[in-house]
Amino acid sequence: MRVRPGTAVQRGTRQAGRAWRTVVRISRQSEYGLAAILYLAGQPEGKLSLRAEIARRCGIPGGFLARILARLRSRGILGSRRGAHGGYFLRVSPQRLSLADVLEALEGKIKLLRSIEEPVAAGGGSRGAVRDQIMESLMRLQDRGYELLRNIKIGELLSARTARSGQA
Repeated sequence: MRVRPGTAVQRGTRQAGRAWRTVVRISRQSEYGLAAILYLAGQPEGKLSLRAEIARRCGIPGGFLARILARLRSRGILGSRRGAHGGYFLRVSPQRLSLADVLEALEGKIKLLRSIEEPVAAGGGSRGAVRDQIMESLMRLQDRGYELLRNIKIGELLSARTARSGQA
């Protein structure tokens, strides 16, 4: 199933004991940014890639890509050189660069859940206690999700993509 960038997707099929799966929503900017990062990570060391080349190879509109690359450069993830022999390159090793690093550079603080800080009304009694338990569980989920994004490195994604395409 092909998913358009920037759309939330839920797959609700139970097949042979598989659990329901919900795909986390990421913005078009983040998806395109990750595509550009993976493209640059796959280039030989020392190769500079032009913005037009990245846009064409990744299918990203040029103007939108310019803003994404500028943001990643300002956050220290990318470097660039101007001039006839210029282009973009990764400043951080793909083995050290995490999904969380890229997503935070593009979107700011990562929030897997829209709101987990809901105020409890005074005198909520048992409802307040239940809500506190729910909020505590959701906060643990947020922390574990963030930890997962921190542990997934761009180098791993690149290796997996290369293996799937049969080039490894």
